Amino acid sequence: MKKLLAFALVLGMTLPRPLNMVLRQQAAPDGVTVVLNGKITDSAERVCVNKDGEVLASAAFLQDAMGYVFTEGSEQGEYTVKIGAKSITFHDGKSCAAIENGGETQYLYLKAQPVTKKGTVYLPLHEIAAAANMKCTMKNRVYEIKPRRTDAPDVTIYLTRHGKTVYNTEHRIQGWCDSPLTDAGVEVAEKLGQGLKAEGVTFASLYASDLGRQRQTAQIVTGEMGLDLPLRELNGLREICFGDWETKPESERDALFCELAGVPVVYMLYQDNKIYDYYVQTDTSGTAETAQAVFERMYDALETIVSENRQTPGCNVLAVTSGAAINMLLNAYGVSVREIPNAAVTYFYSTDGVLMLGQVGDTHFTERTM
Repeated sequence: MKKLLAFALVLGMTLPRPLNMVLRQQAAPDGVTVVLNGKITDSAERVCVNKDGEVLASAAFLQDAMGYVFTEGSEQGEYTVKIGAKSITFHDGKSCAAIENGGETQYLYLKAQPVTKKGTVYLPLHEIAAAANMKCTMKNRVYEIKPRRTDAPDVTIYLTRHGKTVYNTEHRIQGWCDSPLTDAGVEVAEKLGQGLKAEGVTFASLYASDLGRQRQTAQIVTGEMGLDLPLRELNGLREICFGDWETKPESERDALFCELAGVPVVYMLYQDNKIYDYYVQTDTSGTAETAQAVFERMYDALETIVSENRQTPGCNVLAVTSGAAINMLLNAYGVSVREIPNAAVTYFYSTDGVLMLGQVGDTHFTERTM
């Protein structure tokens, strides 16, 4: 498993459909040349490399090369880049940027930070490329950003979060404990199935863990699609175990974790899944799982799914799991999000035995106008 993941990370392999995030690149050397949409620059006034070896480009170059609209915010150190229908706001010296997309705010946790030197603003190219659904590659000191290729995968996994539950609605911590889907949870699962069917998607196999909310979602989705598939149970797809935090109010957790970490808001702890360290640290039962343990079992589950479906090249598979468990996988690919929406799809593609991450948190199936 670990060899395959390392192989994917090193090669920076292309994926079969556009992404909203890309794998983290190796640190760039000094004297780097940037190729952005065919425009080339190695000017120190347009490109800089920070102390961690990450490549940043001036706002002027981004506007010239891609036509992005750049503005400075009312707060000092706040910068916004408009990328088509999206706008991404960076805060100099802070760990996350807010992305506005169709009226919905998402948080992109940054490894590279914006930099201001001699009045010139430099923004992290990796995050710009992520928001623009473009691919970053580094070779021989040339950092290139360009549209992605579309190679067909052997197996496509539609990794889906369950519908909204009673504990979700009550803002209670829900891991190995379980609660049923609400009416809204049933409805969003039905919409997902209807949207998938309307777009001609079909599945060769169906997976979930033993958790009732995952199984109920899987059966509703495939029922709406008119598919009669046996449900294969993989407990590697379970949500993370939160120990004795299970069923407690999220507000109780937020207050304690912010105090322990010295941060004003709990969402700042979602960067690199740091929040889960505090669950383990404060759990008195000794049963809370680490992020690494959940990542390993989730990755093993995806490998099992690929192995069981490889005999049907080009097939799609539906696997229903939970939000935090998905985040454990995303973190290994250099991606941090605060929350995966209920019934949202995150794509994983297996090509020649290598698991690659696709679009994260896709909700367009449930947002279709039927």
